[in-house]
Amino acid sequence: MGAAEQVRFSWSEPVNGFAAGAVALGGVGGTLSHWRTLVPGSVFTATVTPATNGRVTLSVPAAAARDDRGKANTASSNVLTATYDGTRPMVTITGPASKQSAPFEVLFLWSEPVMGFNPKSVRAPSQRCACRL
Repeated sequence: MGAAEQVRFSWSEPVNGFAAGAVALGGVGGTLSHWRTLVPGSVFTATVTPATNGRVTLSVPAAAARDDRGKANTASSNVLTATYDGTRPMVTITGPASKQSAPFEVLFLWSEPVMGFNPKSVRAPSQRCACRL
């Protein structure tokens, strides 16, 4: 999940009274904004912005809306769950502290799992770095 994601609420029949305040936002919490009605009484969208890193959950509780006959909805049968990670990964590089004239090992320690790191793209100040995997 990104820093802000759009979610969609679709009803099986037209309802009245459904609003952002009726949505249960759990986990690390956050805010719902940009509430829009796409199809009157049936399809709504909003933007979810998590409060912090972690799991965010969304659900619709019972009696969040009513149909044209006044019957309240049942609670949503599903809970939307997404994980937000807004912390950028950090890397610590360790190796010999002094100038080296022979091959040596360097350790790249990431603060979290990363994708796309290619050790062959590492450049040393002398530009004479031959990286082995």
